[in-house]
Amino acid sequence: MNIQINGLDYYYEEYGSGDKTLILLHGNNEDCTIFLELIEKLQSRFHIYAIDSRNHGRTTKTNNVTYIDIAFDVAIFIRKLDLRNITILGFSDGAIVALFLASKLYFEIEEIYLCGINLFPSGIKFKDFRAMKRDYKYSKDPNVLMMLNSPYFTKNDFNDLKANVTLVYGENDCMKKNHIKLAHKWLKDSKLIIIPGENHSSYIVHSDKVLDYIDL
Repeated sequence: MNIQINGLDYYYEEYGSGDKTLILLHGNNEDCTIFLELIEKLQSRFHIYAIDSRNHGRTTKTNNVTYIDIAFDVAIFIRKLDLRNITILGFSDGAIVALFLASKLYFEIEEIYLCGINLFPSGIKFKDFRAMKRDYKYSKDPNVLMMLNSPYFTKNDFNDLKANVTLVYGENDCMKKNHIKLAHKWLKDSKLIIIPGENHSSYIVHSDKVLDYIDL
């Protein structure tokens, strides 16, 4: 399906039915199809909306891409479809977008699952960040540039956060261990789950393993 948001043709897929809404937000240079295995398990319990973010998948391509832009897009998506009883599961960049939404733009979100999130670029391990810089040097991909330059959350950004927060990471995630602990500390009353033996994406991209660890 398609919907016009901020002058862009946004693509999304809709599954299931019911009173509870689940929005799925993918990571950098991915699209909503990474969640198909999760959707298969969850569509009997949720009305699911899986979205291709701006400059990703089948949504309009644009060089104007920031996390806050995508968060505003998703906020408009929520309002246009008049969605209620909202849970968001975001992976990587999608987790960043979900946190912007819940902390700054749309306080009515009830629950957010943040999988593999970083609160600022230096939270990424050096070797992985260096690989991203090398990638951008040759590709000039605005999606990669977004990861190199942002986000920059502060502790005070979460003062008005009302959603229940679950942080999920793979044991071998590309996020620094001290950064994971900091995110858990700053997001007061959050639940932290470390999945043994998994990396940044292995438990969620075309996988339903995450359901063994979260209460969804």
